[in-house]
Amino acid sequence: MEIYISIDSAGYVDSYSYSEISPGKKIQIDENDLFFQRMFTCYKFIDEKLVYDEKKEREILLKKQIKDATPSSEKQLIETQMALADMYEQNNKMQQQIVRIQAELENLKKGKL
Repeated sequence: MEIYISIDSAGYVDSYSYSEISPGKKIQIDENDLFFQRMFTCYKFIDEKLVYDEKKEREILLKKQIKDATPSSEKQLIETQMALADMYEQNNKMQQQIVRIQAELENLKKGKL
C-alpha cells in the first residue's frame, strides 16, 4: 500500500497520511507493517526506508512518565489555594478562641476584684 509521510529536520516521521500531503514523501509499505502499531514518530527515513529507533521510543516514554508524574501548574495552584484556604479557616478559629479566652479572663478579673 502507499502512504505519504512528512519528515522533521532530524529525519524522523512526524506525520503520515493515506492521501497526499505536502510537503511529504510517498512510500510503499505493507499494511501489516509494525509502523502502524508502534509510535510512528520513532521511525527515521534513511535511504528511502523507514528505520525504527528503539532508543527514541524509550526517550519518548521516559519523558511521558516524567510529565505524568509531575503535577501540572494548574493542579499545583489549586492545591496551594486549598492549603491557603485551610490555613485561613484555622486562623479564624484561633482568633475566635483568643477572643473567648480574653472574655473569660476579663470575667475572672471582674469576679476576683
